[in-house]
Amino acid sequence: MTDEKTARLREAQQKLREAGKSTRAAGKDRALQALIWIYRWGWSSPGLIDALGGAQRRGLCKKLEEAGLVHSVKTKSGQILSDIPSKIVTLTAQGLGEVERKIEDMIDYTIDPYRVNQNTLRHDLSVQRATLKNLHSGVITGFSTPAELSAKSQPGVKQPDAIWQQKDGRRIAIELELSAKFDRKLDEFVYRILSSLSEKRFDRVAIISDSPAILRRYKAAFEPGREVCVWKKNERGRWHVTERYEVPGWTKGLVLWLSIEK
Repeated sequence: MTDEKTARLREAQQKLREAGKSTRAAGKDRALQALIWIYRWGWSSPGLIDALGGAQRRGLCKKLEEAGLVHSVKTKSGQILSDIPSKIVTLTAQGLGEVERKIEDMIDYTIDPYRVNQNTLRHDLSVQRATLKNLHSGVITGFSTPAELSAKSQPGVKQPDAIWQQKDGRRIAIELELSAKFDRKLDEFVYRILSSLSEKRFDRVAIISDSPAILRRYKAAFEPGREVCVWKKNERGRWHVTERYEVPGWTKGLVLWLSIEK
């Protein structure tokens, strides 16, 4: 062990002693928090699980797997595309049991890693990364995942990608958009957001993307006065416009556009 690593280890141990917690107890806390994170999101990546404990806490996911608490599987395109993890991790039956002993709000969790939708890995992991980054920086104090939101709402209601809790108590819905929507799908997206805002399901919404062009397109779609169409299927199963309305002025300041790095 180098002198630098030794110094960091001693510093970390000193902070734990000052907080009245042993290294062993702190390790158990980190492991439990990692298991709860996987439970709440459904799955995660080894790199993000390691990052939960801070930049100097690597190897946590490997330890959890060796203990039989999580299971990892290779992804279909992670070896080819750099922004998709090469592996994902889910809880084992033993890991799920540890979580259910500690939490009160239960959700429907499956331990089968092959039921994870691999077509949305990049999108879903980006939401997890953004959430963790804002937790670590103190920008937000808590969050709710789609699974948690679904457990408390009417069946069939489309949930945002996450809801972030701010220090002032306001709840921001997160919509991560990595590809552009057009025509009917764009109108439906705008309608859903406006309906949720009017129903006070959350206080504001942040539309996030790594594409400036996509952000500009969504910003124009939510401009007060912009015409939006309501679509429905006719008796032949074809989509058609049944109503037109304008984006109301009260949305000003309630819809935010945030850029993230690729």
